[in-house]
Amino acid sequence: MTHHPITHITKSIAAVLFLCGLITSCGGITEETTEAHAAGTPMEVSYGYLSGTQRTIRVDDIASISVATLLENIKAQDGIVDSYCSLVVGECTYDEDDGRRLKDVLDVATIDEAQLSIIVMSNAEKAQRMLGDDYVGLEAWQKFGISEEEIAAVELPTLPDAMLAEIKRLQDLGQQPLLVLDLGYSIADIERLCQAQDINLFSYHADVLRSEACYQNRETDSPTCLLLPGSDHGVLPGSRNKCVADQVQYMEETYPLYEVGGVRELVTIVMLKYIQDGTVLFSNHPCTLSNCKEYFEAGHWKGYPIRLGGNKKEASGSLVGLVVVIRFFDYPYTEVGCFAVWRGFRQG
Repeated sequence: MTHHPITHITKSIAAVLFLCGLITSCGGITEETTEAHAAGTPMEVSYGYLSGTQRTIRVDDIASISVATLLENIKAQDGIVDSYCSLVVGECTYDEDDGRRLKDVLDVATIDEAQLSIIVMSNAEKAQRMLGDDYVGLEAWQKFGISEEEIAAVELPTLPDAMLAEIKRLQDLGQQPLLVLDLGYSIADIERLCQAQDINLFSYHADVLRSEACYQNRETDSPTCLLLPGSDHGVLPGSRNKCVADQVQYMEETYPLYEVGGVRELVTIVMLKYIQDGTVLFSNHPCTLSNCKEYFEAGHWKGYPIRLGGNKKEASGSLVGLVVVIRFFDYPYTEVGCFAVWRGFRQG
């Protein structure tokens, strides 16, 4: 089987098909390698980008190197960070975590003739493809009433490689991570956006929370992305039936990259996810309450952790809203979990 050189036009077509999801990973090639490319034989491998840039990379053992290792080495050599790369061979694409050997997806005997192509996409775009509706980004904010002009005024950050790897790790564990773009709006801002769309942000005890400093707090100077692990209706899996101190210890031991999230972040996540597709997080059925990092600062409940949850949708489809829990003994531990997030975006 002979592979012809990939022209720039062919590479462009392959890229378009790849981005449209029309070409995927292909089966391996089972032809024997020649003596010229036997195990342990180093050689220079040529590859190109859609921009037309052509490069080469030294491969010490062409017969045993994996697609994943080749792409990892190319990213390191070319200084590609916070981006996801794929290898295009003919009409097939191979992801950067593909563990198959290069010789199993390419006729190594004709590698000198087959110029390989590299497609680069942003980690955010890759995350969106991986997560589907569990990626809550700019489209949700636009549904929420934030204009394109307001979004354009915000310097959006980039998604680091480590967070993309964490998303894949959680999915491999059978969990359902949620990634939410946080533009830093205050709870007061979110409540006004909800009122404009006839959505109830709070069910009751809202005045207690409105008197707290966190209600007016904005973080628009540092837009970020919040990653929630698991799929226990918003709270950290395994964090129920524990006191606050034990929840934090469990989080630090089991999910060391995460920290207890704040009230403003919880409100942002709940409302954005609901406006995107109608999903009710921190729900009333099953009853789900969450401890946040803030404590009440004034009044009779000073010193108690702020809890939110009990969110529910009425039969009519309208959202009743979050319950602000002000009593330590309002709900049993089994219903109170920990709100844990990983802030993974950094400015590009």
